[in-house]
Amino acid sequence: MSAAKLRIGEILLQEGVINQGQLDEALLLQKEEGGHLGAILVKKGYVNPGLMAEFLARQTADVITRFKKEFDEVRANNPL
Repeated sequence: MSAAKLRIGEILLQEGVINQGQLDEALLLQKEEGGHLGAILVKKGYVNPGLMAEFLARQTADVITRFKKEFDEVRANNPL
């Protein structure tokens, strides 16, 4: 599955950066206290800030690529 369809916690888990227990703990904290999951994972020391930035950048790039592909398909099927 592409990173664009996965949440950051799932991506980090799939890549072996964090384990299921760490993800579950961070998700519980997020539910109780709010905030961004990535920031919680960094604050807990499970992911270093540079690595988190890399994964967030990759996730964002995948979303943009998917959007562009969908936009191009719509434009091809509906010329002005």
